[in-house]
Amino acid sequence: MAAARAAEPADSEAVEGVPLPEPDAIRDLVRDPVHARVRGHMQRLAESPDAIPQVILLEGGSTTERLAMALYWTALLHCRGPEPSRAPAQVSMLGAMVPDSEAVQDSDERPCLACTRCMQALTGANRDLFLLDGRVDFIKIDPVREMRRVLGEPPRDHPVRVVILAEAQNLTVPAANALLKSLEEPRPGNSFVLLAPQRERLLPTLVSRSFVLTLAWPRGVSDPDGNIPALREEATEDAASMLRFAEGFAMFLESGKGWFALTGAKGAVNKNIGLGFCNKLERAILAVLTGKVGDDRLAGALANRLDPAALRALDIAVDQATQALDKLVNPALTLDWLATTAVSLARDATLRRHRA
Repeated sequence: MAAARAAEPADSEAVEGVPLPEPDAIRDLVRDPVHARVRGHMQRLAESPDAIPQVILLEGGSTTERLAMALYWTALLHCRGPEPSRAPAQVSMLGAMVPDSEAVQDSDERPCLACTRCMQALTGANRDLFLLDGRVDFIKIDPVREMRRVLGEPPRDHPVRVVILAEAQNLTVPAANALLKSLEEPRPGNSFVLLAPQRERLLPTLVSRSFVLTLAWPRGVSDPDGNIPALREEATEDAASMLRFAEGFAMFLESGKGWFALTGAKGAVNKNIGLGFCNKLERAILAVLTGKVGDDRLAGALANRLDPAALRALDIAVDQATQALDKLVNPALTLDWLATTAVSLARDATLRRHRA
């Protein structure tokens, strides 16, 4: 489902139709030391209810980590603190049951991720949580319109209503425009959380209205300086093919030659190779955007031939290619389309440089 309605009360189905990680998995993800900095920022932002940003943009991390941190933010805004756990009652000398005077108190940390309100946030069983899900399909205008109708009403059970847009880069243009109208008319009691791999994937007008928090980038095999993690390339034929395609893509971008000989060979490309190459290309784009090209051949070619606008457009094309591969579109044709798109974007970037 591309979007979800506001969750029903706790005794009904949580965030209908939207799969969420298990609460234990969410706790493990958000408590990971690599996210301590972002947790600290969130806790400071939540200290003053009147100063909570209208829009938070979470970039970096993995898709699941971004969603987990958005649910953590929901719990942070809704948690009232740990619920005390009492020791067993004792029998008095008069035969009456009396509670132990020393009740066992949990930590004062918020969110506690254990109380009823936190569990409602982590499981989605919360009437003050909207989740529009772009992880599998585009976020279309109808669920955004449905969400907008509720924004003028006060939250039902909590001080703040949270609206999460998971993988907001998959907002359709009409949906993005409708969302912008909501952000241009701020209403107290609503907190928007946009999730995206990189801020460059979103409309600049959305980013400019957001308080951006960057999660630790997905971990894999790091480059020698410990910067952008590289694709974990196992010693397999597919991994070797991905390396050849990365080299061939760089050469094609620079000279316009050699690519179709790679993809045209019988059996040269399968779905796994295509997805792996898209992963590698996306990481190369990220390396350029963050200024950490290093000696990566593919990232170097992208940096030399594409300007920021072209890089953003190529990043969107990579996402479209990944979706096509998931839907079993011919892998060779998909990568050919991606390569020719990159060359076209490079030409446009060159024209912009000459006009400047």
